[in-house]
Amino acid sequence: MLRPFFTLIPLLATILFSHPAAAETYGPDFARFTIKPEPGWTAKAVTSGVQLTNDKSVLIFQVVKSSGMSPEEFAKRLINDAQIENASYSTEDEVCTIDGRKSGVKIRILLSQLDSKDEIAICSFSGDDEEAMQRMVTSIDDAQ
Repeated sequence: MLRPFFTLIPLLATILFSHPAAAETYGPDFARFTIKPEPGWTAKAVTSGVQLTNDKSVLIFQVVKSSGMSPEEFAKRLINDAQIENASYSTEDEVCTIDGRKSGVKIRILLSQLDSKDEIAICSFSGDDEEAMQRMVTSIDDAQ
């Protein structure tokens, strides 16, 4: 009698676990956003945003108040405060990019001023899974 039930278990498991992850909401009250984790990635809320990892690579997306600083000014301060080693930065198309190392790990941080002019989006990448991280970044949407 239970045999048909047991033959359905692998099918149900496949359906349940192969379903793409739904977008979840993160961020501070003034800048809520959704992001869709890639399969195999876990998301965890962090101050002002979210950290996603697959245990090999890490993506952190945050929105913070800029206190009137431009992305370039914010980058200089971030490099100093976060003690990013061998840091360099450049600005192109209103996005400031920081490249360097943190605790010996290669890191890239993108800073972009949001429409409010007092908020900066910070996107930090570390690890080799660049395509997956880019897909997650493009899934970000305004939740407000």
